[in-house]
Amino acid sequence: MKSTVNKLENSQVELVVEVDGDVWKDAQTKAYNTAVKNLEVDGFRKGQVPAQVAKKHIKNEGILIDAAESVAQDALISGIDEHEIILVATPDLQVQAISDTAVTLKFVCTVKPDVKLGDYKDLKIEKAEVIVSDSEVDHEIGHMLDKHAA
Repeated sequence: MKSTVNKLENSQVELVVEVDGDVWKDAQTKAYNTAVKNLEVDGFRKGQVPAQVAKKHIKNEGILIDAAESVAQDALISGIDEHEIILVATPDLQVQAISDTAVTLKFVCTVKPDVKLGDYKDLKIEKAEVIVSDSEVDHEIGHMLDKHAA
C-alpha cells in the first residue's frame, strides 16, 4: 500500500492510500465469494448457484465497491501508522479511482491542531489580599450549624 498525506486547513489532513497487488485481488475474491453465497436465482438454492450462472447475475462494479469497503479500514490503519497521524474524529472516505488492478482511497481526517503558546512564563498576576475578621468566621460557623442542625 502506498500512501501520501496533504495538510488541509482547519486541522484536517488528506490521506490518500493506493491498494493494489495481492491485497486488492484477495479483497475482490472475498467480495465475489460473498456475493455468490448471497445470490438468489430462480431454480437454484441460495448459495448453490453454478459459477457460470453467477457471473451473469453479479456485476463487477458491485464486487469492486464491496472490495473497496473491505480494504478501507486496513488502508486507513496502514496510512495512520506510516505517517503517525493522531485522529480526533472518524474520517470521511472517498473512492478516488477503482479498477480491477488497484483502488485509490482518500480519507479526510480531523487531527489535533498545532498549538503554539506565547511567552506565558513571564506573566505577572496580582493577588488581592483577603482579610477575614473573627466575627465573619463566627457568623459563618453559626450559619452552618443552623443549616445542619435539623
